[in-house]
Amino acid sequence: MDFSIISVVLSLTVAVVLVGTLLLGNRRVRSERNYQVEFYAAKLKEIESDVAKGLIEPSEAERTRIEVSRRLLKEHAAVRDHSDTRDVPRLIAGLLCIAITISVIPGAMLVHSSLAGPYQPDMPLQKRIERASIAKQTRPTQEQVLARVPDWSSDTANADEEYVELVSRLRNALDESSGTIGEFSLLANHEAAIGNFRGAAIAKQRQIDNSGENASASDFVEYAEYLIASVQGYVSPEAETALNRALELNPQEPKAEYYVGLIFAQTGRPDIAIKLWSDLGSRLAPGDSLTATVVAAVNQAARLAGISLQSPSGLAPEIGIGEVASAATLSESEQTELILGMVSGLQERLYRDGGSETEWSRLIRSYAVLGKFEEARQALEQARENLADHDEQLVTLENTARSFGVSQ
Repeated sequence: MDFSIISVVLSLTVAVVLVGTLLLGNRRVRSERNYQVEFYAAKLKEIESDVAKGLIEPSEAERTRIEVSRRLLKEHAAVRDHSDTRDVPRLIAGLLCIAITISVIPGAMLVHSSLAGPYQPDMPLQKRIERASIAKQTRPTQEQVLARVPDWSSDTANADEEYVELVSRLRNALDESSGTIGEFSLLANHEAAIGNFRGAAIAKQRQIDNSGENASASDFVEYAEYLIASVQGYVSPEAETALNRALELNPQEPKAEYYVGLIFAQTGRPDIAIKLWSDLGSRLAPGDSLTATVVAAVNQAARLAGISLQSPSGLAPEIGIGEVASAATLSESEQTELILGMVSGLQERLYRDGGSETEWSRLIRSYAVLGKFEEARQALEQARENLADHDEQLVTLENTARSFGVSQ
């Protein structure tokens, strides 16, 4: 049955029920009053009978008769006040309910037809596109979101106290002097390692400012990543500015492309995000650490957009470009199984033979985007043991893990 017909029937039914309730409620009150009148009238007759039988004294009978008569008159008056003429206001109220309901129905149907009518052409999609554009242009700034997220110090609870103190000393030392490009870069890395992404972003900004025209695309991407991590994954307009600068310097900077796609996904255009990420995935080299991230992002965006994937989004972390065609024909569950198989293979190799920071980061990132955070934490612990003698690689590894919400 058509939705409009169902709506009309339900609305009229509610109105009729309301009117019936009003009228029946008044009749119930009158019925109760009539019962009281009959009761006291019978009581008077009972008193007369008891006097005739000598069951009560005449003086006592007179007092009882006066009290019962008083109550009988009171109930008679109450019945008169609730006579049928009192139904008129209630009937008017009921009819008003029906009139309001009938008047509302056309308006409701008009709104429904304009927003979701069965014959509505492309207007709703266009409106969604317009709203997404407005959302992108008016989304909160970095500072506005920072004011709503927990302070960074809560992320350092599990960090080594001595390490945190050393980073604090380095921070204070650079606050008192101009500092070199290398010093600010070092501070940014260490701030990120202890979970202070706000401080990392500040240090990276100072490095970029001191570098001037020598700042690289990777510098701007790293700065954007610190901004994003400090607000729990939200890509602010400030982060977008840094990403755009990175793409000006390197039009195919993969991380910048990924985060630009994330902007569209976060502002109501998953369709654009899917296209950007699919194009990016098709260009990534086999085994690139970004592949698993792109795979998970495309699949999630596709579910939000209701899109059936016919793209290289089914690529597992180490699938080659030559396997795109076969991967694209897999169902979502088959794609997930394929990805898990490739990630498990990478884990087995790294646990057995060890590997570089890039490979360990790839494994942690893959588990994180698949939602397997326990496996990601276990991989992080193994990586720490494997890279114990490589301090710089450990800093980068910790930075990657924290940016994906993996810490111990």
